Amino acid sequence: EEIIETYEYISDNEILEKIDTAEKAFKEWKNTPISKRAELFKNLAKIMLEQKEELAKLNVLEMWMLYKNALWDVSKSASGT
Repeated sequence: EEIIETYEYISDNEILEKIDTAEKAFKEWKNTPISKRAELFKNLAKIMLEQKEELAKLNVLEMWMLYKNALWDVSKSASGT
């Protein structure tokens, strides 16, 4: 068995801080105009396609996907379909 990554445990307070941060981010996001959201997602899709080989490798490691399927998965996710 190969260890790919390890993570440190975090305290209950750190978990609560992260939840609070996520709640604040959601409140900001839900008030973001749809045109701005669309722009951000288009930029995200562009970055995903530029880095699809690296993202596909992560899919292979994390989900045991075949590389060709992982490439397809990244491309499909970036296309929004």
